[in-house]
Amino acid sequence: MKERLRARIEKAAKFNGVSMNAEMVRRLDVTFKENVSKGDLEQEHLFRAMAAMAATIEVGRGKRWIDDFPTAQLVARAWLAMMEMALRNKPEYERTTLEERVRHGQR
Repeated sequence: MKERLRARIEKAAKFNGVSMNAEMVRRLDVTFKENVSKGDLEQEHLFRAMAAMAATIEVGRGKRWIDDFPTAQLVARAWLAMMEMALRNKPEYERTTLEERVRHGQR
Protein backbone atom coordinates (compact mmCIF):
# COMPACT_ATOMS: atom_id res chain seq x y z
CA MET A 1 0.00 0.00 0.00
CA LYS A 2 1.31 3.43 -0.88
CA GLU A 3 2.25 5.63 2.08
CA ARG A 4 -0.11 8.44 1.05
CA LEU A 5 -3.09 6.06 0.96
CA ARG A 6 -2.09 4.49 4.28
CA ALA A 7 -1.89 7.95 5.87
CA ARG A 8 -5.34 8.90 4.54
CA ILE A 9 -6.85 5.68 5.89
CA GLU A 10 -5.15 6.23 9.25
CA LYS A 11 -6.50 9.80 9.47
CA ALA A 12 -10.04 8.70 8.55
CA ALA A 13 -9.88 5.80 11.03
CA LYS A 14 -8.81 8.14 13.84
CA PHE A 15 -11.56 10.60 12.92
CA ASN A 16 -14.18 7.80 12.99
CA GLY A 17 -12.73 6.24 16.15
CA VAL A 18 -12.04 2.84 14.59
CA SER A 19 -9.03 0.75 13.63
CA MET A 20 -7.47 1.14 10.21
CA ASN A 21 -8.69 -2.36 9.35
CA ALA A 22 -12.28 -1.49 10.34
CA GLU A 23 -12.11 1.69 8.23
CA MET A 24 -10.84 -0.23 5.19
CA VAL A 25 -13.48 -2.96 5.60
CA ARG A 26 -16.25 -0.35 5.95
CA ARG A 27 -15.11 1.45 2.82
CA LEU A 28 -14.84 -1.78 0.82
CA ASP A 29 -18.26 -2.87 2.01
CA VAL A 30 -19.79 0.38 0.79
CA THR A 31 -18.39 -0.21 -2.70
CA PHE A 32 -20.04 -3.63 -2.92
CA LYS A 33 -23.52 -2.69 -1.69
CA GLU A 34 -26.28 -2.60 -4.26
CA ASN A 35 -27.72 0.67 -5.39
CA VAL A 36 -30.71 0.91 -3.03
CA SER A 37 -32.38 3.84 -4.76
CA LYS A 38 -32.40 2.15 -8.18
CA GLY A 39 -31.85 5.64 -9.59
CA ASP A 40 -29.89 6.18 -12.72
CA LEU A 41 -26.11 6.06 -12.79
CA GLU A 42 -25.76 9.84 -13.04
CA GLN A 43 -27.71 10.33 -9.81
CA GLU A 44 -25.75 7.65 -8.01
CA HIS A 45 -22.45 9.26 -9.03
CA LEU A 46 -23.64 12.67 -7.88
CA PHE A 47 -24.66 11.38 -4.45
CA ARG A 48 -21.37 9.53 -4.05
CA ALA A 49 -19.49 12.69 -4.99
CA MET A 50 -21.53 14.70 -2.48
CA ALA A 51 -20.75 12.19 0.27
CA ALA A 52 -17.07 12.29 -0.64
CA MET A 53 -17.09 16.10 -0.57
CA ALA A 54 -18.68 16.12 2.89
CA ALA A 55 -16.12 13.59 4.14
CA THR A 56 -13.25 15.63 2.71
CA ILE A 57 -14.48 18.79 4.44
CA GLU A 58 -14.99 16.90 7.71
CA VAL A 59 -11.49 15.45 7.67
CA GLY A 60 -9.99 18.84 6.83
CA ARG A 61 -11.83 20.59 9.66
CA GLY A 62 -11.64 17.69 12.12
CA LYS A 63 -15.37 17.99 12.80
CA ARG A 64 -18.46 16.21 11.51
CA TRP A 65 -20.89 18.41 9.59
CA ILE A 66 -23.86 17.02 11.50
CA ASP A 67 -22.28 18.14 14.81
CA ASP A 68 -20.76 21.50 13.83
CA PHE A 69 -22.77 24.29 12.21
CA PRO A 70 -19.84 26.10 10.49
CA THR A 71 -18.76 22.76 8.98
CA ALA A 72 -22.36 22.12 7.92
CA GLN A 73 -22.43 25.50 6.18
CA LEU A 74 -19.28 24.65 4.21
CA VAL A 75 -20.74 21.27 3.23
CA ALA A 76 -24.03 22.86 2.18
CA ARG A 77 -22.22 25.42 -0.01
CA ALA A 78 -20.16 22.66 -1.61
CA TRP A 79 -23.28 20.59 -2.26
CA LEU A 80 -25.07 23.56 -3.82
CA ALA A 81 -22.09 24.17 -6.12
CA MET A 82 -22.08 20.50 -7.11
CA MET A 83 -25.82 20.59 -7.86
CA GLU A 84 -25.33 23.72 -9.95
CA MET A 85 -22.65 21.98 -12.02
CA ALA A 86 -24.78 18.84 -12.41
CA LEU A 87 -27.84 20.78 -13.55
CA ARG A 88 -26.06 23.41 -15.65
CA ASN A 89 -26.43 21.54 -18.95
CA LYS A 90 -30.02 20.41 -18.43
CA PRO A 91 -32.31 22.22 -20.90
CA GLU A 92 -35.20 22.45 -18.42
CA TYR A 93 -33.01 24.04 -15.74
CA GLU A 94 -33.77 27.70 -15.17
CA ARG A 95 -30.85 30.06 -14.99
CA THR A 96 -31.61 31.21 -11.46
CA THR A 97 -29.13 29.67 -9.09
CA LEU A 98 -30.13 26.67 -7.06
CA GLU A 99 -29.24 28.57 -3.89
CA GLU A 100 -31.69 31.38 -4.80
CA ARG A 101 -34.41 28.84 -5.54
CA VAL A 102 -33.82 27.05 -2.23
CA ARG A 103 -33.95 30.34 -0.33
CA HIS A 104 -37.30 31.18 -1.90
CA GLY A 105 -38.78 27.71 -1.42
CA GLN A 106 -38.98 26.98 -5.14
CA ARG A 107 -38.36 23.62 -6.72
